[in-house]
Amino acid sequence: QVVTQYTMKALEELGLLKMDFLGLRNLTVIADAESAIRETLPDFSIERIPVDDPEVFSMLSAGKGEGVFQFESNGIRMLLLQMKPRSLEDLIAAISLYRPGPMDSIPAYLENRQHPEKIRYAHPALKPILDVTYGCIVYQEQVMQIFRALAGYSYGRADIVRRAMAKKQHNVMEREREVFLHGFQREDGSWECRGAVANGMSEEDANKLFDDMSSFASYAFNKSHAAAYSVVSYRTAYLKKHFPVPYWAALLTSVLDYTPKVSEYISECLRQGIRTLPPDVNASFENFRAEDGNIRFGLLAIKGVGVSFVRGLVAERTAGGPFTSLYDFFYRAAGKDFNRKTAECLIRAGALDGFGYNRRELLGGYEVLMDKVDERRRYEGVGQLGFFGDTAPAEEALPHRVDFSPEEKMRMEREVTGLYISGHPLEAYDAVAEKLGAARIADVLSEDDPRYPEGAQATLLGMVASKKEKTSKNGARMAFVDLEDETGQLELIVFPQVFQRSGALLRPDQALVVVGKISCREDEDRKLVADWILRPEEAASGGIPSARLGRIASRDLPRISGGETREESIVAPSSPQAEPRAPGRSGLFLRVSSQSGEDYRRAVNLLEIFDGGEPVYFRFRDTGKLMEAPRLLWTAVCPVQLSELRRILGEENVVYRA
Repeated sequence: QVVTQYTMKALEELGLLKMDFLGLRNLTVIADAESAIRETLPDFSIERIPVDDPEVFSMLSAGKGEGVFQFESNGIRMLLLQMKPRSLEDLIAAISLYRPGPMDSIPAYLENRQHPEKIRYAHPALKPILDVTYGCIVYQEQVMQIFRALAGYSYGRADIVRRAMAKKQHNVMEREREVFLHGFQREDGSWECRGAVANGMSEEDANKLFDDMSSFASYAFNKSHAAAYSVVSYRTAYLKKHFPVPYWAALLTSVLDYTPKVSEYISECLRQGIRTLPPDVNASFENFRAEDGNIRFGLLAIKGVGVSFVRGLVAERTAGGPFTSLYDFFYRAAGKDFNRKTAECLIRAGALDGFGYNRRELLGGYEVLMDKVDERRRYEGVGQLGFFGDTAPAEEALPHRVDFSPEEKMRMEREVTGLYISGHPLEAYDAVAEKLGAARIADVLSEDDPRYPEGAQATLLGMVASKKEKTSKNGARMAFVDLEDETGQLELIVFPQVFQRSGALLRPDQALVVVGKISCREDEDRKLVADWILRPEEAASGGIPSARLGRIASRDLPRISGGETREESIVAPSSPQAEPRAPGRSGLFLRVSSQSGEDYRRAVNLLEIFDGGEPVYFRFRDTGKLMEAPRLLWTAVCPVQLSELRRILGEENVVYRA
């Protein structure tokens, strides 16, 4: 049997070299931007840019990493803001630190960077190894250097230990601990390595250092990888700083099939004063391109428009000059994979706006004009000429019609491109968003933004993209809504109490102000649980009730005090559908760690959403007491609420007695 593949572990055990090749989209972005720049600067080469440009590091130090490889997330931008990088070495450190494991060293790294006099080394030999990272172990190579410098390991043996640590091979690690401390003597009596203790380190310090390296190496980044990444990061940052238009055009092209990212980048361009020009059959190419300091929309971003048609169109335009009229365009485009569906999509996207007709006129008359073009081509195909020359049908003007409203045109653009091109419906509410301090959806969705942790309150101004209604077992209606703004889209959960109050507002394309709490689940995008939903006009005039929201967001959670209730045990239900009907009082019984615990805070947040008349009782593990909650925490129990409480607290810690 022919075997064509082996696992990497088998290859390593055989002593063969394993190599990983990463196909980074950003390398294509750099190459495309470089090609566009060479149209005006023929000698430009990304390989020859300076690697110490102060303007680039100033931009990154200001936290402006949007669109920069590896530095787009809010978390790492905050790190750069604190670090103030000044060199490629700093970027290498940032990329390596911002990941599980090394991330724990970030506070010490930043403190030592600002105050080098505070750095302490367990052994003088550590200084030349760790001074580049201010006393912190950041790279796998540093682990190998420590083994060599302190215990006398060879490069090969140091790498074996590094791999054992990274792959959590505990038996190997424990065997090597003794070697690291006291060395290894060969059978002939010679020493392969002397060990850290023999080299002047105390056994206690050596043990602690080994433990630190063991816990660190499971997540450590190798510096060679980080160095390659930092070069790519720096080059994208350089292009963004000095050649923003061709760079953003290349970046937009790279995410052509991912509408949320296109929308986010277009918004970022607008903030930098770079407009995205609408598609135009006389100006657009396949992809996004720089044009007079702005970016021209690419035709391939329009649904129903194929690659072969666009390439044929560009070739025709290059050879025969611009299209002079709508009829001229239809005539010259015919035979190039051009059909009525393509024509309609181009019209809806605004790509034919330059021929003097509005979109209602174009949609109402394009088929008649295309029929005339087909008829003319048939005449030409058979060489049929009249006595006075060509008798093929001539161009006729389209009938006049009142154009669509701006909102309708934007809706059309959205249908065929996934984006609003000529504007955005939410632009009319920019002043309201600023007044309310509304967050961007892209920021709320980012797990790295410290402003929006689990349970935090957020105010959003967005539009309803879609809605799914659901009816609970007790007949209460709720909804799951896709809310979007210029930067992204997130799911909004509207529980029955809020739905009853504001469900009528949840219509497609309706602009809304939503105040709610952020909900995070593992392996899922963040969601917002709505507390209040209002029209922007209501919110702007002070219509957001503040008392209840203040209570939800407050750190001072309701304290439960007073006498202990009669002892009752909380018993988990046998199934989510069958709640136990044990003797005793009715209500919702919750078991939590303590009144200062995170589980208590999250349970209170959820109870606040379902304000009602059902009593609530808490069993606190730290005291063992069962206490009745104050009236402000009484709730309206429903299956959705019970499900969420069980997810937060555990199935066995939530019981409802009707």
